[in-house]
Amino acid sequence: MLATAGCSDSNDGNGQGGDSASVRLSVTDAPVDDLAAVNVRFTGVTFNPAGDDGDDDGSDRISFDFEPRTIDLLSLTGGDTEILIEEEIPAGNYEWIRLEVEAERGAMDSFVVENGGGEVSLFIPSGSQRGLQLNGPFAITANQGARYAVDFDLRASVNDPQGFPDYILRPTLRVVDVREAGSIGGTVDPALFTEVAACDADAATGARTAVYVYDDTDTAPDDIGSGNPPVATGRVTLDETSGDFVYTVAFLPPDDYRVAFTCQARADDPERDDDIAFPVVNDTAVVAGATAEVDFAAPADEGEPQ
Repeated sequence: MLATAGCSDSNDGNGQGGDSASVRLSVTDAPVDDLAAVNVRFTGVTFNPAGDDGDDDGSDRISFDFEPRTIDLLSLTGGDTEILIEEEIPAGNYEWIRLEVEAERGAMDSFVVENGGGEVSLFIPSGSQRGLQLNGPFAITANQGARYAVDFDLRASVNDPQGFPDYILRPTLRVVDVREAGSIGGTVDPALFTEVAACDADAATGARTAVYVYDDTDTAPDDIGSGNPPVATGRVTLDETSGDFVYTVAFLPPDDYRVAFTCQARADDPERDDDIAFPVVNDTAVVAGATAEVDFAAPADEGEPQ
């Protein structure tokens, strides 16, 4: 891996000094329906020190350029990650981190694989010019370093616009300090797959159902294209060992969350406000290093004992 940097050995007023810190940057994903793979080609990572407003020559930036790596984001679900870099950089404060990618229109550098096996170009607007920018601030200390996971919520990001030859990825990204994060997970009653008249669930696999997570417990859950979108989503899958339908939403900062199940996830277009139903809603608290268990049971029939 080639690292290029222009950093002084003394504190320059931006929080950068002579001490170095270990940084690990990984990628993970919240999946989308109807695609077998979402392959993004990564070529490097750039760190921008605090105080660099982009008007100078960028000589203080720290760049790690590597041989292009194509990562199938759909293979990284339920807390799985793949490390992009694990390197030493100067300790200090950073304004942004940029993931360098190749995703040109009409090219097969980044691409998706549809369930039928067809491969289609994946276009990230401005991705090949500006990369995927993660805005901070990020504090990287000499004694602790940093362990970040970048969560691509593909359900909220990937779109197949009519009349356009490529799929488009307009990334909805979350950056979480792994050491301070927790998870939400549990089971889903398959009776919920038919709870709503317009359910589109696959009763055998749980496909096209999802759990949406909100950091506002005072408002009603809504779809991705609404004014109250989820902060993260998780796909429901069949655990072939236990026979249960399960989900996991990982890398959540400690907080109180509202968790909602929908059997209409396939109908949730991130480009518009859709009317989808959430028949069961629960609230929970997430603490670092633990998984909050939230199970979704079908509502009891009227008159049935609770």
